[in-house]
Amino acid sequence: MIGSDISTRYNWLDWARAMAISLVVLGHFYDLGGNVRFSSFIYGFHVPLFFLLSGITYKQKNLWNAEKTLILPFLFFQVIYIIWYTIIGLVHNEPIICVFKAQIFKFIYGLIMGGVMPAEMLWFVVVLIWDRLILNVFIRFKLLNYYTLGLFSICAFVFLIYIPFNLFFLKSVVLSFPFYFAGFFLKAKIAPPTQVCMNIHGGNRLFMYIFAIVLMGILFIGTQLNGMIYINASEYGSSLILFYLDGIIGCLGMLLICKSITISSSIVENISRSTLFLLCFHFWLVRYIRGILEHNDLIYPLYILISITVSAILILLGSFLYRITYPYLKVFYGKG
Repeated sequence: MIGSDISTRYNWLDWARAMAISLVVLGHFYDLGGNVRFSSFIYGFHVPLFFLLSGITYKQKNLWNAEKTLILPFLFFQVIYIIWYTIIGLVHNEPIICVFKAQIFKFIYGLIMGGVMPAEMLWFVVVLIWDRLILNVFIRFKLLNYYTLGLFSICAFVFLIYIPFNLFFLKSVVLSFPFYFAGFFLKAKIAPPTQVCMNIHGGNRLFMYIFAIVLMGILFIGTQLNGMIYINASEYGSSLILFYLDGIIGCLGMLLICKSITISSSIVENISRSTLFLLCFHFWLVRYIRGILEHNDLIYPLYILISITVSAILILLGSFLYRITYPYLKVFYGKG
């Protein structure tokens, strides 16, 4: 996962991360005016899956050592995007100082108010930093009990409902933390539900795939009822209950599929390692490519085919660039 603390590699985790980042890239072809049904289906579980996987890979360590693996990449890619947008402004004959100042202001204001930053996709990293910090506090002060968690949950959801702005993305944290904590809990306390199902049915992969397909069908219905969600904007759709149910069902379905895959792939492993890089690398490219596709008014099936193909190319290209730049930039990738 992004900023993963886990030292031992697990094949199913690599597949889960690779599938999750693939859905993120593909999803960005459809949001903001794209196909709402397709978008709401993907958005209903792909980000919750990322938070769940991050909780599974959580490992307690010195707070700064844990958080710097997220803070340094966050700042590094924000600087890259600030420079990039400043260059674009220069190309369009805009005053370079004004563009640069505007991007700095956009970063500060976006971070404080939970809005759009230059590298806007990195809201996820800010929320993940909060999730780690909260879990660290619970563990260090031995607050992992039903009373404390219950009180925290009540206060958190009151904050989510009644506070009008997403200060430092804290409302997004309220939506994400249950998935992050669920991942930690599944690893630390009980066997994951996917493994329980595998044991009951003797590891029958066909049954797992059928069960996963059924879950995805239920998820599709649930996401259509709940509508589009944007965790970064603390928008959970029409129902908070449906939001969590959809996320749980989607995560379980994807984990069932990934736990059933026994094939090990160096390509998948490299994609899994480079999720943070891919998150930043694909965004501006998808924005421009999507604009070109929509400008040509393609028929829907052709648009799907092209977007899936382009998504796969971007993921493979990004993971390759990550691999060749990793020895020189690993500190800024959160691996140093």
